[in-house]
Amino acid sequence: MAEEQSQPRPWLRRLRVALMILGPLALLAGGLTWYLSHRGYVSTNDAFVEAHIVKVSPRVAGRVTAVPVDDNEKVAKGDVLLRLDPSSYQAAVDAAQAQLATARTQVGSLKAKYRALSAQIDSEKSQVAYLAREVKRNGPLAQKSVITNAHLDALNTQLTRARQQVTVLEAERSQVVAQLGGDPDQPVEKNSNYMQAAAALEQARLNLEDTVVRAPAAGIVGHVEVRPGDTLGVGQPAFPLVETAKFWIKANFKETALTNLHPGQPVTITVDTYPDHQWKGRVASISPGSGEIFSLLPPQNASGNWVKVTQRIPVRIDIDDAASGPALRAGMSAEVSVYVGGH
Repeated sequence: MAEEQSQPRPWLRRLRVALMILGPLALLAGGLTWYLSHRGYVSTNDAFVEAHIVKVSPRVAGRVTAVPVDDNEKVAKGDVLLRLDPSSYQAAVDAAQAQLATARTQVGSLKAKYRALSAQIDSEKSQVAYLAREVKRNGPLAQKSVITNAHLDALNTQLTRARQQVTVLEAERSQVVAQLGGDPDQPVEKNSNYMQAAAALEQARLNLEDTVVRAPAAGIVGHVEVRPGDTLGVGQPAFPLVETAKFWIKANFKETALTNLHPGQPVTITVDTYPDHQWKGRVASISPGSGEIFSLLPPQNASGNWVKVTQRIPVRIDIDDAASGPALRAGMSAEVSVYVGGH
């Protein structure tokens, strides 16, 4: 009886044999299935969600009077992000408007002076013509002693003075024409002095408008540190704005994985935050160099202690349906798989 119990049952022996045969076969089938399913793909988990980040800054300097947004707030294009004190810029606009009015008045005065000088010149030329005729007519009379030589000399003196006066008036009119830009008949708005004053007014108005800083695109505001009362300089960053119109993936592939990778190939994207959701995308471009090449201190491979290290090349991947899935955030970790064909 004890001998029968010590002997293994027949069905247990058959189970052991089956496991010894089927176990390796199952492992072989699983490995073959994995190989076939991953054949023609290259992937990396060194990937991140990217988006355009705008450093919000004013184009004019001034004291902050209002910050109508807060951290992580969604804004639309054109929404007010900052307000600066406009008083000094409003004063500049008023001064520029006065200068423009003065320029218009000055141009009008020059035109009126030009017309007056032209009339004077015409009058003096008529006087010159009259005196020339008088001199010509009285010359023979003086020779016959009908009139005195003193009277003829007086006529010649008047003629000379009249001609000199024409010359002086014409020179003065030439100066006025030069101040009118060479064309006394051109509109006031075409005068260089007027145009300069108009440009100054337009710049003053632009500066006044720039005291209100608006969102250049729809997005989400980052950490807001500036508060009312702070003073910002021209171009001084106030806070970041992450645009939400477009997201893409920056994947850093090993250089050995780029052999058959090129733009246009389909990509499957998984973001760590949403492991149950997949996005589809396309390879948009491949960086012309590794990440270290564009660093502040690029590697010097000619040095004697150089050690070969597999480099990573940044690859940009456009997401086809970014808006259809869960909300993406810049900097999220991702994993991408690119189908490069059956190589």
